[in-house]
Amino acid sequence: MARKPKEISWEEVEYRMQAGNSGLQIAASMHMDENTFYNRFEDHYGYTYRNYSGIGYSVGNANLQLTQFHKALKGDTKLLIMLGIERLGQGKDENDQIKNLEEKFDESMTQILSLLSSARNMDDSNINNETKS
Repeated sequence: MARKPKEISWEEVEYRMQAGNSGLQIAASMHMDENTFYNRFEDHYGYTYRNYSGIGYSVGNANLQLTQFHKALKGDTKLLIMLGIERLGQGKDENDQIKNLEEKFDESMTQILSLLSSARNMDDSNINNETKS
């Protein structure tokens, strides 16, 4: 007689896909062989885990964005900004732009200081010439 298949909480599977868990991670959390999980997944959803999991991950990203929006309106943004940068790739472009602006600022300040130094040397030279005359 065949053994009764292990119960799978498909709600938990959906939640873990939204969190970005791999099929192996989900199978391991359920103390199940990875291939058994993949076969049962395909029987249940009609799609392979690989083809379907991207949808769950996208839902997770959408939930994070929605949560960020709600929390930001309430003023609690520090953790959510970090999650946005790490998980959603938000802020990387802004950080690069800030770094580029800082580099351009430093270059401009170096040029200004060089011009001021040259102008001071010219003034000193003019004063010395006037003194000699």
